Amino acid sequence: MSALDGIKVIEFGDGVAVGYCGALLAACGAEVIKVEPPKIGDSARYLPPFAEYGTAPESSGLNAFLSAGKSSVVLDLTTPDGAGAAQQLASGADIVLEAMGPGNADALGLGFKTLSIHNPQLIMAALSWFGNDGARRDWAASDAVVQALAGFIYPIGQAEGPPIIPGGYNAQITGGLTAFIAVTAALIGRHTGDDGVLIDQSILEAQTAYTEAAGVRVAYDGPPSVRKGINKFTPTFPQTIYPASDGWIGVTALTPAQWRSCCDLVGAPELFNDPRFRSSEERSNNADTLDDLLIPLFAKRPALEWFHDAQARRVPFALVPTMAELATLDHFQERGVVARFEHPDLGVFSAPVIPWKLAGTPLKQGGVAPRLGQHTKHVLGSFNDQETVQRDNPKGNPHTEGPSPLRDVRIVDLTMGWSGPLATRHLADMGAEVVKIEACQHPDWWRGWEHTAESLATQAHEKSPTFNQVNRNKLGVAINLTQPEGRALVLKLVARADAVIENQATGVMAKLGLSFEELKSVNPDIIMLSLPAFGAVGPWSGYRGYGSTVEHGAGLPYLTGDPDGPPIQTHVAYGDACGGMNAAAALLVALFHRKRTGKGQRIEISQVECMLQLGVHGGIAQGLNGAPPTRTGNRHPVFTPHGCFACAESDTWLVLALTEDSQWPALCNVIGQPGLGTDAALATADGRRARQDDIEGAITEWCDGVDAGVAMEAMQQAGVPAGTVRRPTELLHDPAYVERGFWLEVDRAHVGPKPHPLTPWRMNGQRGPIRAPAPLLGEHNRMVLHDILGMTDDEIADLEASRIIGDQPIAS
Repeated sequence: MSALDGIKVIEFGDGVAVGYCGALLAACGAEVIKVEPPKIGDSARYLPPFAEYGTAPESSGLNAFLSAGKSSVVLDLTTPDGAGAAQQLASGADIVLEAMGPGNADALGLGFKTLSIHNPQLIMAALSWFGNDGARRDWAASDAVVQALAGFIYPIGQAEGPPIIPGGYNAQITGGLTAFIAVTAALIGRHTGDDGVLIDQSILEAQTAYTEAAGVRVAYDGPPSVRKGINKFTPTFPQTIYPASDGWIGVTALTPAQWRSCCDLVGAPELFNDPRFRSSEERSNNADTLDDLLIPLFAKRPALEWFHDAQARRVPFALVPTMAELATLDHFQERGVVARFEHPDLGVFSAPVIPWKLAGTPLKQGGVAPRLGQHTKHVLGSFNDQETVQRDNPKGNPHTEGPSPLRDVRIVDLTMGWSGPLATRHLADMGAEVVKIEACQHPDWWRGWEHTAESLATQAHEKSPTFNQVNRNKLGVAINLTQPEGRALVLKLVARADAVIENQATGVMAKLGLSFEELKSVNPDIIMLSLPAFGAVGPWSGYRGYGSTVEHGAGLPYLTGDPDGPPIQTHVAYGDACGGMNAAAALLVALFHRKRTGKGQRIEISQVECMLQLGVHGGIAQGLNGAPPTRTGNRHPVFTPHGCFACAESDTWLVLALTEDSQWPALCNVIGQPGLGTDAALATADGRRARQDDIEGAITEWCDGVDAGVAMEAMQQAGVPAGTVRRPTELLHDPAYVERGFWLEVDRAHVGPKPHPLTPWRMNGQRGPIRAPAPLLGEHNRMVLHDILGMTDDEIADLEASRIIGDQPIAS
């Protein structure tokens, strides 16, 4: 049984984001009907990778990946008959996904207000670049523009610039995944009795998951964002990529123990005691000097040897594979990271699978993608003799204080760092009761690496901006899990919970006596989700990783930069936020299944495999044509021109992406070159590509004398997709976020009022509420043990006296 069996989805509009959200629903068992315009179809049909054979609109491997398992129906929604048929389809749907642009669905009679008249429990997700309101709601955009405005691009590249634009469809994949989280939570709420809901999903706000921490950090007097050079990111080092004797090795060594082991591994133990490299911050400040010392050392051995030897020392290195190498590695072969996709015109090809391994409700892997309109007659024929019937409107729950579809869910949270806590923050923001378990002996490491007498005196562990922004809305307890009494407390909580989530290294939970089998012994219907770096099974299952490790291990650095340049890392910890969002999505699928059937299950997610989805174009190209996509620097394989251009003020930049030929004359008028706009040879992307250097020269000359913000406004007023390259630390005051109420200031002990990012979606116009700041260490020990477990004051006092529970870190 699939978790979403019986759920019917109608997908309107086009683009990668809505297509990916629909693809996730289809993989989980939903019936997805994709409605496309006649003749041309979805715009994703014209996006690479393309097969070396075949013609549009049936030549895109990306579109085949997004459409696998769906039905394709052709309707002209601008006609009364087409709109009427679409309304009839939506009247029987559980979920409608639309990406037609803000206001367009309403104008066609396909908006939420209209559709919910006949379908009052309808869940509708409206995906757009900037959301359904605000001054930028009608702006044109692309993945590159959104990444620029979200602060993602700024830190990538040489210090002098330009910032480097990542390859692929990262922003839209993230937007589709985030919309899926909101939609699946709404399904759970509907099962509990909630009304139908309109979800407003901004792709920009979804992309901010990767940069929000930097925006928050500046409010704690953090420094402004800087660009330090290729494969260098603040505030830690090394989190980078070095050439080995036969390829590239991803090097991450952050804690003192990891750094010592790294120095010993490369045969330079003296570096550990060098005052220039004593802490990760000092190593970051002296990264160029450290590079000069480490590069020749790493060049001595093959990458695979470095990888295995480092992991044997518990240092989170990663082999950086090419797309061709990745599918040949024994670990990934055993885990089945690619599946068979098929299209009538493209034949069979392999591509990465959705990386959620749900034991009880396995996802569908791969599948057959339809030709444009292949199912029109069959799908519409089933409605020929049917009238649109208004569904009964059961008494619902409008939740005027903010959406809380998970209000009846309890989660035991055994995660640390960024990935797992971000997953549970999503659930907590939607009303779940999340009990976060730490230990005084081992607090969440995002509170800090070490706990000295000096740091305890200042309560430094309570002042971490990163910890505080991902752990709001949670209850916090500190329990020593290494003692039998502590383990017993956790099992009592599990007995009263719906789900457990953990991101420890593979094997740690079993050593603590908290394996899935042991959790089931106290709660047979429990859900347990594990989020290890390389997965819980396979030759590398015990290997450790941080967010940088999993970006390296997924081969994403080979998809960005110039064709003859080094692999390019794009984020200090890309894999953490990506893994967290995937974990939230998978856990919600299992929770929905549990609500329907009462059955729990085991879920296992590899964070490396989550990253393969962000680089899915690479895997598709490899499977379709036997070669990865050619790296194009800041150019684009289809959109021309496309790039990052220096503006008048130092280190300010404009990202520009001409996504449609019709935008070309407008761009030329903006830059004062109307003659280029009327040149017939430049009317198409192919023609412009032949003169790309000249075109970029003209844009560069114009941008050089214009303020970046003025340039962006001028382009957008002309309908040309463009955005300034924001520093991540500028996001707190960016109008796109402020106007839509993305940030909320919350008071917390030890730090005072600090900003928090709210949910990147709205449900019926409201974001998920912040009910409480992140907990102090052990803040809710007494509440949880008394109110949930029913323990007496004397029993709790005994646990405190024996240091099974506590509220202060033990000094290291």
